[in-house]
Amino acid sequence: MKRRDFLKISALSVSAAAITGSTFGSLKNLYAGTKKSNSSFTFEIITDDPQKALKISQEFFRKNSFDSSIIKYSEFQLEGEMPGDIVFVNNKELINYKRNTDKLCKDIRNIAGDLSLPKRVINPTRMRFQLSGNNSPAENFLVFHKNKLISSYKSGNSISNVNLKGTKGNLLLNIDNGKARIISAECTHKTCVNTGSISLSGESIVCIPNEVMILCE
Repeated sequence: MKRRDFLKISALSVSAAAITGSTFGSLKNLYAGTKKSNSSFTFEIITDDPQKALKISQEFFRKNSFDSSIIKYSEFQLEGEMPGDIVFVNNKELINYKRNTDKLCKDIRNIAGDLSLPKRVINPTRMRFQLSGNNSPAENFLVFHKNKLISSYKSGNSISNVNLKGTKGNLLLNIDNGKARIISAECTHKTCVNTGSISLSGESIVCIPNEVMILCE
């Protein structure tokens, strides 16, 4: 099984191998500790070497004692040529890891160096690690078709009747008051419609016949 296919159905633990997750999505708990953290951060990498990036990111989180917190992880393919780099947001503040001199930023610079970032990359992988408490409200709703990102919407937006083209038909998406739901779908079982609203980071709506997923992030 290829690494990326494995990640679609897996969640990685800090010790390396205890795995659980979704068969369609690519968001999972990287470290499922019992202690909540009062801080939050988002650590995002756009790279053409996701296997190496994942390995050194795990070591980064372990080294900086994040393994007792809940870190959510998502990965998906991007299409086209774009800048590859690392983005680090700590407690809602964008951190310039290239200039800051603290130990955390030094470690991130080392990761960037190991991955030869920043640089131009073609069809890279976008990897996102998010530290937050349980049941944190979604910031974005990501829409995937055949496991590729096709659109993204801010959770604070109010949008009605967004047409999503699936493999076998169309779906209609509504977003309101930080919640997203499928209101109609051209599929047999209507499981995606019956799922109801999603609003918390990590929640998802899946339409298997149409190969469409809406993911809270």
